[in-house]
Amino acid sequence: LRKVYPYYFTFTTFTKGRWVGEKILDVFAREFRAHPVEEYERCIKSGSLTVNYEKVDIDYRLKHNDLLANIVHRHERPVIGDAVSIVHLDDDLVVVHKPPSVPVSCHSSLMMFLCCCRCC
Repeated sequence: LRKVYPYYFTFTTFTKGRWVGEKILDVFAREFRAHPVEEYERCIKSGSLTVNYEKVDIDYRLKHNDLLANIVHRHERPVIGDAVSIVHLDDDLVVVHKPPSVPVSCHSSLMMFLCCCRCC
């Protein structure tokens, strides 16, 4: 198995127009439903969820171009450590043989394993 040590990752986004004037806690509770509102409230109070990399109050109202940053601690599950090999390659197609547990997109929860597009 291939394993990755747990690590911190920062999700960032700029304030969307529809969020301007709304409270940060209300936006996170509605737009990012991965966690309950209590978790986002804890993150804001602890300073792991920031605006322009500064700690704010849970009643902070978002402004145009505010940079929201949420630091999370990630634990990725291990993937099978077999080699990835090219089965077929021509001008139109690349076929690879990879272990089934290795993701094909870095837009999953496994961000440190095999990412061809280097977008992470």
